[in-house]
Amino acid sequence: MQLTSFKESINYTFEVIFLTIYFINQMIAIIPARGGSKGLPGKNIKPLLNKPLIAYTIEAAKNSKYISRIIVSTDCEEISKTAIKYGAECPYLRPQRFSI
Repeated sequence: MQLTSFKESINYTFEVIFLTIYFINQMIAIIPARGGSKGLPGKNIKPLLNKPLIAYTIEAAKNSKYISRIIVSTDCEEISKTAIKYGAECPYLRPQRFSI
């Protein structure tokens, strides 16, 4: 297919993206949760009204009709266990050097 104008190429790109999303029909929520907070250490697993802080983020994602998977990216084993307990996936622990 040869596109003759910039506008045609943009329209074609949007159609391809739309069709890809339509056929895949998945939206993934990625929640970054750093273990080494400087301001409030361990804030993601500290209880807030009897639930860890990260649980509220996971529950909000679970309540969305658009999100089909929830993945937590963390460098902390305890955050990983908590995320899994509340229904998120945590397929691996990322290296601490990537936690800026």
